[in-house]
Amino acid sequence: MNLLKVILYPFIPVYAFAIWLRNFLFDKNILRCIKVDAKVFSVGNITFGGSGKTPVTIYLTSLLKHAGNKVGVLSRGYGRKSGGYILVSDGKNFLTTVEKAGDEIYHTVLECSVPTAVSENRVKGAEKLIKDTGVNTIVLDDAFQHRWIKRDADILIIDQRFLTEKNFFTHNLLPTGVMRESFSSIKRSDLVIINRKFMQKKDIWNILGFLLFFRFAEAQLVKLVQPFLLDPREVGGLGLSTSEVGIVYGTVGIIALTAGGLIGGYVISRQGLKWWLWPMVIIMHTPDLAFVYLSHVQPTDFILINAAVALEQFGYGFGFTAYMMYMIMISQGEHKTAHYAICTGIMALGMMLPGMFSGALQEAIGYPRFFEWVLISTIPGFIVAALVKIDPEFGKKKKEPKEA
Repeated sequence: MNLLKVILYPFIPVYAFAIWLRNFLFDKNILRCIKVDAKVFSVGNITFGGSGKTPVTIYLTSLLKHAGNKVGVLSRGYGRKSGGYILVSDGKNFLTTVEKAGDEIYHTVLECSVPTAVSENRVKGAEKLIKDTGVNTIVLDDAFQHRWIKRDADILIIDQRFLTEKNFFTHNLLPTGVMRESFSSIKRSDLVIINRKFMQKKDIWNILGFLLFFRFAEAQLVKLVQPFLLDPREVGGLGLSTSEVGIVYGTVGIIALTAGGLIGGYVISRQGLKWWLWPMVIIMHTPDLAFVYLSHVQPTDFILINAAVALEQFGYGFGFTAYMMYMIMISQGEHKTAHYAICTGIMALGMMLPGMFSGALQEAIGYPRFFEWVLISTIPGFIVAALVKIDPEFGKKKKEPKEA
């Protein structure tokens, strides 16, 4: 491999000149960036390969969404078996297959639930995404080099291992090195995130285990709650109408989930995450018994069904507070924004992977056995909780000094 790099080394100046000329023409407005009818945020890097762009894209998209923007994500769709523009999701439903869209963009859709599309041409792709879905803000995944589209902010992700790599060839431009552009191009960015110190954290495998498996049971349960409520009784469901499900899961369930989260945050602020971790693990997982009961008994009492769902959702909201606080704790220190973004990406993976097989499993064994399996699936959550180390003072609200 090094011999091939030596052979290709003389071609670096050719590539470097082509990149310099292209950037010069854009900088002097000879080649003009095209503005689309939306705010545009770009996430990218200056190297070939992964550097943590997708977790940052997910984090940024979530922030913009919760700030009240109608956000869409546009990606090239690496690894897909298709070409051109494809609308992957309208924010509610998948509109194509993973083969045609690429697996990275599927990950983004599952975590963010926003309109998403893939297109090699970012300008045309953005215009079509705006027309198809009415978004007013677009996050571009891996678009630092795609200068044809005018952006409001450029976020650059740099792999920390790339910076510390001592191999002679690594810091060269393509085709010998891994750099798409030289270090001087960093000045185009509005924000630079240095990534990968996350994997050097102490007890990293326990951290990853907690992030991936704490919600192993809930990741399967959440995919089947609405189908279970809607499916006819003869196939094991509760046979509720769409409006009834809206009340049970969309209103009562949301209120219970929110209440659980608020109370969870309050009690942690009083006594800290370490004190409340085990009560939260128990309260989060034990209410899964409610769905075992509902699937076996199939009650017709609407109030009872509401109470059971509310119990499970309250427990999940209460326990999930521990998960969020743990992510905040392990993200503390240098590069905490990037580390929290990585945590959200791992969190999404922890929900996506179990959810991928939950539907097929339910069809194979039926609702009663499926919810019994979900109950068994809570065991990994207890195991990973026992392995993590938490500062006894973390999460406690600090008392403000009294004024003299």
